[in-house]
Amino acid sequence: MNIPRYVDTFEEEEEIDLGAIAAELRLMDRVMAENDRVIRRFCEELRIEVPL
Repeated sequence: MNIPRYVDTFEEEEEIDLGAIAAELRLMDRVMAENDRVIRRFCEELRIEVPL
């Protein structure tokens, strides 16, 4: 007996908004760059090497 032949098991996938994802990634890049600047300033104040 071949069940898939008689029963539809297809589930429609949720649509992905690539524009929204790209915008979120750009925002995350800006936030990470700002965090890196803050860490760099702290390291300079403490006179320690900036982590990579």
